Amino acid sequence: MRTVVLVQPDDVMPLLSDSESVFVLMYYARRSWLDFCDTFSLDPESTEWISSLDLLKHIAKHHPITAFREELVDILAEFDLIFAPEKKLEDNDFYGEWIDLFEAYDRIMQYAESHIDDIFEIIGGDEDSD
Repeated sequence: MRTVVLVQPDDVMPLLSDSESVFVLMYYARRSWLDFCDTFSLDPESTEWISSLDLLKHIAKHHPITAFREELVDILAEFDLIFAPEKKLEDNDFYGEWIDLFEAYDRIMQYAESHIDDIFEIIGGDEDSD
């Protein structure tokens, strides 16, 4: 079961427009829930989900990660995120207005791929107007 990163709608584009944030979140969270919990020394049996603030506190107290630590800490401090196993998405009351960040990223990439000629035309059009 994969790990989902839930984000408030207003934070989707600020997060996705920062490629470093996307990379860091993918590095840590685009994996199974068991791997995610193992990475941060969380018990997957007793951890139903964890907020960015709680994960930030947990990292500070219990887990001296080194890879992209500063970047991850900045993301967790700036954005209100929820990390959860995919099965939690079945409970609509749990996430309500929250958006699955990776699903949003995948859909934006699919849209871009299907409209790549239009995108190149727009980019090329800007160069001609100079």
